[in-house]
Amino acid sequence: MFERGSVKNNIYTFAALRHLILSGLDRQLTSDDIENILLNIAIRRTDYLQYVVGAPGSYFRNSVARSEFAELLVLTWLPGQQSPIHGHAASNCGVRVLEGYLTEALYRAVEAGRGDAYKVGESVWQPGLVVFSNHGTIHKITNEDREERLVTLHLYSPPLEQEEMKIYSAVTSRDISWSAKTFWYNPGP
Repeated sequence: MFERGSVKNNIYTFAALRHLILSGLDRQLTSDDIENILLNIAIRRTDYLQYVVGAPGSYFRNSVARSEFAELLVLTWLPGQQSPIHGHAASNCGVRVLEGYLTEALYRAVEAGRGDAYKVGESVWQPGLVVFSNHGTIHKITNEDREERLVTLHLYSPPLEQEEMKIYSAVTSRDISWSAKTFWYNPGP
């Protein structure tokens, strides 16, 4: 049984986290839970390498474990690949950078319901760092490196459904417009 607060300062392995999601959760994870799990996971390259899949034209989402309460994914970003500007609907999300450097651009909606957003900031995250976003966050993730891939570990609670993910258009011409098919997804086991 998974109890509220029981993830605080626990050290997880990749396999133990996968098992927890598949059979040990009986509730959604809080933002604190997600942050503590991703900060304290002991992960080796051999743990996630089988989930790394480079797809030309778009980043690749590979599900490691999914339950009604959470989903763990490994995302692979080839050089220059980026997400659309998006929000996470009702999901909380934590991202741990495993390889490469993640550039996160933050946006603010121009007007509720319109689907336009403007850029308010940008940060670059290195391997080992954890980025958190909740249902109010609007952002875009980019692998700006032109030679090396970016690999990230994402933990969503509840799982993020693609059809619920809100896609925004930038109010400046510097950003790319996106079609409905923005990434490849393997639903996993």
